[in-house]
Amino acid sequence: MLGDGWSAEWLSDQPLAGRVDLTGMLTFNISSSENPARVRGRVRRVQLVEQRIEPTDSGWRVVDGTERLTEVESAPHHFWSNRHTAPAEEHVQATGVLVDLDVDDVPAATVEFVAGAVSVDGLDVWVMDRSNPILLHVDTGSTPPRVVEYLVPLTIEPPIDQWTRKVRADRDGCWITSRYEVFRCDRAGDRTLGVSPVNGATLF
Repeated sequence: MLGDGWSAEWLSDQPLAGRVDLTGMLTFNISSSENPARVRGRVRRVQLVEQRIEPTDSGWRVVDGTERLTEVESAPHHFWSNRHTAPAEEHVQATGVLVDLDVDDVPAATVEFVAGAVSVDGLDVWVMDRSNPILLHVDTGSTPPRVVEYLVPLTIEPPIDQWTRKVRADRDGCWITSRYEVFRCDRAGDRTLGVSPVNGATLF
């Protein structure tokens, strides 16, 4: 699932396409995600989260509803030296940080194109950036080859060792596929590209 500045994962017993109504709780757990989405912004405030910790027969537990926030200049490097050692007695412990991130006030970043998936049809070469939603078309029939860059409406992928987007070229343009979406890209002019999402498509 994709939203304005966020993405989430959910499990289904069967393949689904199009609009899906879900009922449940949206939770954040970066340690459970293989490819957490990158977010850029300006940090406006950092607050230290502290909770009451109490010992149990098997170790310790955080007492729900005991959170308190303290504004700090920066986040601590760690919250306790050994997470697996139960405290000797009930006490208040720093358990995390709450960060106010202004995603509308982001310094301009220098974007460098890094080639990912490549597909060729005749004299046309299509290259997808491995992370950013940038698609290149190279016309090798021109001398020198003509390169046109397109910004397509896709999410930013984490810069991992293997990208998940794939490109398939044909005579009219190309297909872009990923884990969550399929897009059709048609050349509509000299430097114009028509991009549209495809629901329920099967590619061979």
